[in-house]
Amino acid sequence: MSRLDLCDVMVQRLKEHGYKDAATRRIDELKAGGIAVRRLPSTRLASYFDGRRDMDAIVLVAVARQREEAAMDECEEIAALVPTLDLASANGSYEITSCDIHTPPREMAFAGGPTVWAVQFRAAITTTGRRY
Repeated sequence: MSRLDLCDVMVQRLKEHGYKDAATRRIDELKAGGIAVRRLPSTRLASYFDGRRDMDAIVLVAVARQREEAAMDECEEIAALVPTLDLASANGSYEITSCDIHTPPREMAFAGGPTVWAVQFRAAITTTGRRY
């Protein structure tokens, strides 16, 4: 079974909307700026005999810019954009029901680099067999 590709799909959709420096990466890789998309621990809601699982997948999107206003504005734009996007799996690893803001945009502590603002999304998904 394929690995869960929710973050990869979100990165692709962000790039399609002009956020060219979006990537699936760690936040500590943002020292030069950019957008990081990371999956956080998820909440499993139900498990089925065939291996499928209903879960709330949590995804963090962090925006790092030299100017605080730019980081904040882009983070707010992304917060409004992502719930409207088609986030269907590209590799068939999940089916998505909805995606909404889990934690609103806020500044993150990030020493020695650009200003980082982040938003968390909660995607209601059903995995297609593999245990994630």
